[in-house]
Amino acid sequence: MKLFNNLSKLQIAIFSLLVCISGVLGYLFYDSYRTNIQNLNLIADAQINNKDISQDLEIVKDKYDKLKTEVDVLKDKVRKVSYKKKYTKKRKLYSAGKSSKYKKHYKRQSVNYKKLYFQLKNKCDRKQSSVRQYSRRR
Repeated sequence: MKLFNNLSKLQIAIFSLLVCISGVLGYLFYDSYRTNIQNLNLIADAQINNKDISQDLEIVKDKYDKLKTEVDVLKDKVRKVSYKKKYTKKRKLYSAGKSSKYKKHYKRQSVNYKKLYFQLKNKCDRKQSSVRQYSRRR
């Protein structure tokens, strides 16, 4: 306090103003230094993430290249498929009950499905009855 007693009021005001200005400048310097450090840390984290992403991207590119070569090899091995319908020999009709859309003709005569159905049914009934009689005889 003895120091301030020898100074005039104007000198005290200027001295306090210099102290305040130096305090404000010190705080601004500290704040900018702190944000610079934070920004450097964020940049370092971003670079690490970029390295990870670039490695992942390289892995995906390698897989894509391998799959592309496999597809090219398989394309060379695949034969072209034709959709032509093969000619099949018409067969005799052995069953009955199909719709008229699928009727087939044998010896250029139309087939009577109802008659054919009952003929087949009678044959089956005769075979079953003969099997029953044979089993009863034993």
